[in-house]
Amino acid sequence: MEREKIEKYQDLRLEVQRMWNIKARAVPIVIGPLGATSSNLEKHLREIPGKNKIPHLAKTAILGSAHILRKVLDLPESGQESEVREKTPTSTQELSE
Repeated sequence: MEREKIEKYQDLRLEVQRMWNIKARAVPIVIGPLGATSSNLEKHLREIPGKNKIPHLAKTAILGSAHILRKVLDLPESGQESEVREKTPTSTQELSE
């Protein structure tokens, strides 16, 4: 997966080099929708300046996935559960309406 990401962003890397007249390279940071990471993630994170912690990055990926699911399934954002109860049909007749 990391190799695919590096290849995918080669055009962007070349464009950044051309526009800014600097040397650039792609660093693959791959985190799955449920927070899974590659075995090389720590090594790749050391190549990027700043304090990037794997648990924070994994949490961000999980929260992003939850947000997408809520949108796709037309569910309310967290903290809005009372609206769901009010809109939830209580009988088979309400389901057919």
